[in-house]
Amino acid sequence: MNYLIPVNSLDNKISSRQLEINKSDLEDIITQQIMISQLSNGISYADTENMDEYERIFIIKKLIALKKEEINAKKEALKNNKV
Repeated sequence: MNYLIPVNSLDNKISSRQLEINKSDLEDIITQQIMISQLSNGISYADTENMDEYERIFIIKKLIALKKEEINAKKEALKNNKV
């Protein structure tokens, strides 16, 4: 993804506070992309390149909910197997 927010101080017009905010924003985006690609079976990091923030967060929430359902189903199956 071509991130257009500056994250280094090559341009003296940007305050150090703004650079920190930019870095934080960029790290959030990259973290979301990594989470999606790691939690999913069919979405690659490259697939997340053109997603907006709403899409990334929605997908993360959905993937987490699906993983929780999977874990609960496995727990229930183990519980029923022990009886």
